[in-house]
Amino acid sequence: MRKQIDWVGTWFELLAKRGFQTDVILASGEPGSDQMTDFKRYSHARFDGVGVILEHLRSLGLKPPVPTLSEKFFGTWFNKMTGLIANLRFVPVFGAHWKKMTSLPSSGEGTYVYRILSKDQTSEILNASKASGASVNSQLLWSLDQVLRAEWIDESGPFYWMVPVNMRGAAKKANDTSNHASWVWVDTFKTKTPIEIQNQIHERFKESFHWGAWFGLNIGKWIGLRGMNFLLKQAENIQEHWVGTFSNVGAWKVNSDPIAIIVPTAPSTPLSAGCITVNDRLALSLHVDP
Repeated sequence: MRKQIDWVGTWFELLAKRGFQTDVILASGEPGSDQMTDFKRYSHARFDGVGVILEHLRSLGLKPPVPTLSEKFFGTWFNKMTGLIANLRFVPVFGAHWKKMTSLPSSGEGTYVYRILSKDQTSEILNASKASGASVNSQLLWSLDQVLRAEWIDESGPFYWMVPVNMRGAAKKANDTSNHASWVWVDTFKTKTPIEIQNQIHERFKESFHWGAWFGLNIGKWIGLRGMNFLLKQAENIQEHWVGTFSNVGAWKVNSDPIAIIVPTAPSTPLSAGCITVNDRLALSLHVDP
């Protein structure tokens, strides 16, 4: 049987060969402690964020349910084609203009910080999102964006964020821990509330942008490694950057202590934020390209 190629993962394999740090880092600690003492690296060429969590929990002897994309976003072939058109029409010519970044503590594996919230603190965030009428994802992204705009980004816009989408259930692969991530985009430049971010995300799903992005990430099927390397070389010459990637790998009810996930950056996304909730405790991370 012919081995299935993970074309999404191949992008990260090629970036690693170009000297970029592409590993997903999982921070965990001793049972009953919030002190993170164990930092494991997972190759993004083999795993996406959800895949890392599945791999980690299974290594503990657990059998977590596999999260999937909502069936209402599976789409028909017509939806997928309209999503492809929407993806091809999206050209982020201009991006965020960064001020000089403030130095953050370095772990030696990259420049990142993380924090695990208590159940009460997590509950406060849930209540804030309910009060705003937005999802937790939109609430967190909006809050982070507000801080960055005040401290790190010139107010010139647009402020593009990439939000990964878990395609499991809709995209069929032999290995459920391999890369099943697509993405949608939001521009927070003119957003005033979390609900405006949520409305943009809903609009991306309405136009099936996640399917167009999925086809784009898997373009290696048609252009091969040479074509992918050519596209990466072009991306390295782009002067305008996105703000970053905002990745929430979901809420998990499992027999596990809190963990934090640190997502790698990329040439055009110099910042990445990672979120995970384990047993009603939210963990947040911020990774900045040095």
